[in-house]
Amino acid sequence: TTINNLAQKIIELTGSSSGLEYQPPRPGDIRHSLADTRRLAATGFQPTCDFDRGLAATIDHFRNRDLN
Repeated sequence: TTINNLAQKIIELTGSSSGLEYQPPRPGDIRHSLADTRRLAATGFQPTCDFDRGLAATIDHFRNRDLN
């Protein structure tokens, strides 16, 4: 999942009318990054929900938590 895809999904799930702003790259910015998940896989970890369901649950959690 790219940062762009994540941002688009958050906008979709929250019903936001926000748009995304893109800026020119800054010196030192990492253009591409890919996680190496072999160590995690070696532990036998298996996610209990897919990305979309997990993100929706996270958004619901923050919407419903007591802010007082």
